[in-house]
Amino acid sequence: MCRWIDPAHRLRKSLEPSPGAGGGPQQRICYATSIGAGRARLVRQLLTESLVLAGAGAILGLGSAYAILSYLSHQGSIALPLLAMMRVDATVLEWTLLIAVAAALLFGAAPGFR
Repeated sequence: MCRWIDPAHRLRKSLEPSPGAGGGPQQRICYATSIGAGRARLVRQLLTESLVLAGAGAILGLGSAYAILSYLSHQGSIALPLLAMMRVDATVLEWTLLIAVAAALLFGAAPGFR
C-alpha cells in the first residue's frame, strides 16, 4: 500500500507544478492521500480524468469516422452500393456519447473503490 511520507516530503511534492509526473496512478493516489485528500476527492479526480480522456477519444473517433466516410464516398473506384447512404448523424453521436460516458464512469470509478 502507501508508505509513510514525512511532512517535508509531502510539502515538497504538493508544491511541484505537475504532481502526476513522478510516477504511476498508485503513487499519485498515495501522494494525494498523504496530503489529506479523502476518498470522495480521489474518486472525483479519477472520474474527471476519465471523462476528459473519454471525451477526447470520442471526438477523435467521430472526426476520423466522418473523414473516412467522406473520403470513401467520393471514391469512384469503390463499388459499395450502400456507401453513399452512410453518414454520421444524431444516432451515431448519441451512441458515441453513451459509450464514452459509460466507459469513463466504469473505468474511472474502479480504482477509487479498491
